[in-house]
Amino acid sequence: MHLSIQTGYVPGCIGRITELHAHYCHALVGFGLPFETRVAREFAAFCDRYDPLTDGLWLAIDGIHAASQGAHLRWLNE
Repeated sequence: MHLSIQTGYVPGCIGRITELHAHYCHALVGFGLPFETRVAREFAAFCDRYDPLTDGLWLAIDGIHAASQGAHLRWLNE
């Protein structure tokens, strides 16, 4: 397994994380547009105010299925 961890904002992370959440939660429980826009708004707001001295944002590129399914961008904020 190849795993790369980035700290702080990475270009494209807001859109990709929103997309992953939207696809997963739509398939799992049928969430739609209101959920997707909320994820995008809240994550974008977090990134806008992100301060590396007081906030934490870790992005992990999970490449275990990269060859067949593409890599997945994961995030955790604390």
